[in-house]
Parts: sequence; structure tokens; C-alpha cells
Amino acid sequence: MICIDKSSKTPLYLQIYTCIKSDILSGRYTAHSRLPATRQLAKDLGISRNTVDLSYQQLVLEGYITPHPCSGFEVEPIDPVAADNPRPPKEKASPSLPPAKPMLYDFWYPLLDPSFFPLKTWKKLYSSVLNDIAAQKYAAYPARRGEPQLQEAIAAYLFRSRGVHCQAEQVIISCGVQMNLELLLKLFDPARCSAAIEEPGYTGAKDLLLANHFRVIPLKTDHDGLQTDLLTGCSAGLLYLTPSHQFPTGAVLPANRRMAALDWAEKNHAYLIEDDYDSELRYFSNSVPSLQSFDRSGCVIYMGTFSKVLSPGLRISYLVLPQQLLQRYLSVCGFYLCQVPLANQLTLARFINSGGLERHIRRLRHCCAEKQAAFLKTVRRIFGDKIQISGKDAGLHLLVNVKTTLPSEELVSRAKALGVGVYATKPFWSDPSAASEHQLILGYGGVHQEDFEPALRLLFRAWFAS
Repeated sequence: MICIDKSSKTPLYLQIYTCIKSDILSGRYTAHSRLPATRQLAKDLGISRNTVDLSYQQLVLEGYITPHPCSGFEVEPIDPVAADNPRPPKEKASPSLPPAKPMLYDFWYPLLDPSFFPLKTWKKLYSSVLNDIAAQKYAAYPARRGEPQLQEAIAAYLFRSRGVHCQAEQVIISCGVQMNLELLLKLFDPARCSAAIEEPGYTGAKDLLLANHFRVIPLKTDHDGLQTDLLTGCSAGLLYLTPSHQFPTGAVLPANRRMAALDWAEKNHAYLIEDDYDSELRYFSNSVPSLQSFDRSGCVIYMGTFSKVLSPGLRISYLVLPQQLLQRYLSVCGFYLCQVPLANQLTLARFINSGGLERHIRRLRHCCAEKQAAFLKTVRRIFGDKIQISGKDAGLHLLVNVKTTLPSEELVSRAKALGVGVYATKPFWSDPSAASEHQLILGYGGVHQEDFEPALRLLFRAWFAS
């Protein structure tokens, strides 16, 4: 007996489905018994046959019944007890830690000021891209190495701004610096190729190298960046470095060390991975030419991102491969599809080709310089000589040595207790014991200028109030 309520808000097909399913699970319908014919059941219930068909098809889909041509629907063998007693939901684990207290002010170094994004221009270009893209283009798979328009635009832009020599085909578009590295590392055998990194340096690169089973060799840096004399006798096949703005120290690799690194790579048949992640944001000098611009033997793999000058949310970065690695890339990684949305790629291509990117960078450099100056002025007024600052020439973060006996972990903890996020530099070292005991990294990019005063006063109170 199937009962339905035509006045109910529950669809009729769902009422029939629920009723029959309940009868199967309770054992009222035994295995291999047949259900009423759809035409007869529809007539008995006074509803359309399509409604009954829909309920039967749902039962078929879930495996309760099986259709047999010319003979109707047969009930599948199902253990009523197991089916009628689903596994109880897992108990919620009681949290071992209290929920994190929201930060009033966060000096996390990757954060940007959202007001700097060229929203009006981007919306206009994005809209024109949507109007121009044919429907079949959206129905197709994306170009594997990125849209040719964007490859060409980036190749031309890098030559103008960073002196990078490359053809458009050498530019691989991807969705972030870590994806750049993930693709790149597939071209090398970790059993026969170790990798050297800067110490301290970008933990994302070190973590990826370790995750891909490469032996990692830390090489120390000083106030001029990587100490290239340590390359003597180094057997690494890869060297990851940030020569234009060393992370996190902010050092710029001088010309003699650049030449030494290139000479080492050429003699040892090794490759330099030049991460030029925020080279555009220099405040007191012109941009430093890229390491790749001095490369004459094809040993520099250049990569960069638009996260610092536009937005990390766009997820657009690029990898420039030497010609001799391009064929290997096509063989090993040629099947990968570009993960950056088509409209974002084409919008960025138009933004670059119209001159909008370079105009935006000039404005951004000016705004960031003003913001940094205001931040430094506030720091000096509040802290006086209790803090020593370095890394002021570029980027959106500063290194801070706090003149205190408190270790960096305690400085971070005390600041967090008052709602201010600051971060120790120890995680950037392979050997944390070699790090400065009282050093922090402060990113001022994501903190509003009017918040500098209250945020820094809270830090002073956390660290120096008696």
C-alpha cells in the first residue's frame, strides 16, 4: 500500500520513492520480488506515469531495484538490518586549544593594502574581455602553458623592466610561485641532483624541495645576500636564490657575487633558480637588473609573480625556462593544463599591453614608499632606540631587532595576547639556533596607515611596559 498526500509540499515522486524504499529496508519487499508496473501504479494513485517513473529511476540509481526489459522492476537483495541502521556519526573531537583570538592588527608579511589594487581599470578591462570572448573559447580547454597573448605580453614586459631575454614560448603561466617550483622540480631527478638554498630563506621553497625528496644544502647569507664563496666545492645541481631582494633580510646581491654565482653554475652544469618575487617595489633606487639578464649560457631559470604588485588572489605567476630546458618541460610536464582562469589571463595581457601595469607600478611604488616612511616615523617616535630596523630599501616588510632580553617566541606571544600579530624569523632558518634571538619580521602592507599608531603602542606596551 502506497499512500500519498497531494496537498503536501513534498513532491509526489519523492513520497512514492520514500514509501517504497522504507518497505524494501523493512523487509516488506523481499529480494527479487517485483514492484507494481508503473502504468498500473500511476492509475491506482491517480497521478501521471512520469511521476512514478521518476521515483522508480531514483530507486534504480541508488541500487534498491533493478529494471528488467519487458518484465518490470525487481528488488535487489539488501540486508534490512544493516541498511536500516546506518553508522552513527563520528563524535566531534573536543578542541585541544581554545579558538584563536582575532587579531586587531596583523603585521603578517604577505598581506597587501587592498586600496592599492587598480580596481576601476581592472573591472573595465575584465568586462571587455568577457564581451570579446567567444562562447566556444570558454567551452574549450585552456592553453597548456598559458594564453599566447599573456606569454607575449609578459616576455615583452620582462625585457623592458628587468632586462630578461626570452621568447614568449619560454614563458610558462601558473597559479603561484609554489606551483612554478612544483612543475620545475619535475624536470630534475632528486636521486642525482641536490639543491642549495639561502639561509635564512623562503620556507615555501625549502618545504617543496624536501617534499619532492631533494637533499637541501643551506648556504649562509650576510648583509649583501648569498655568500657566494660558499659555493666553492658545492655539489648542488640547483641553487634557489632571491638576488634582487633577499627574503627575509632585504639584501641586494652585488654584481661581483652575481657573476660568481653565474660562473659557478656554468662550470658545474648547474641551474640558478632566480625568484624575483617583488623586484618592482624599490623605493630609493632604480630596479636592479635581473640575474637572468647577465646569463649567457642558459643556466638561469627565472620566475616571478603578480601577487605583490596586483593581488595574490589572482593566482598569476610565471616561469621563464632556458631554451635547453623547454623541450624537457614539454616532454615531462607538457600534459599539464594551465590553472589560471582564462579571463584573468586575458585581462592581465590587456593591462600590460596598454601600459596600465607600468603606470600602476609607478603609483604603487610611490604609495608604498609613503606608507613605509609613515610607518618608520611612527616606530621611531614610539620605540626610540629600543628597536633596530633593516631591509628598508624595498618590499612590504621590515626586519626588526628588539633590544630586550625576551626571546622572539615570547615577543610574539605577548603581542598576540594584546591582539597584534608579529612573526619571528626563526622559521626561515634550517637551523633555528643560528637565528637572532630577538628578531621579528613586520609586514606593514596589510595594516592601514591610521592604525600604525595604536598597533605600535600596543606592541610597546607588550614588550616594555613594566
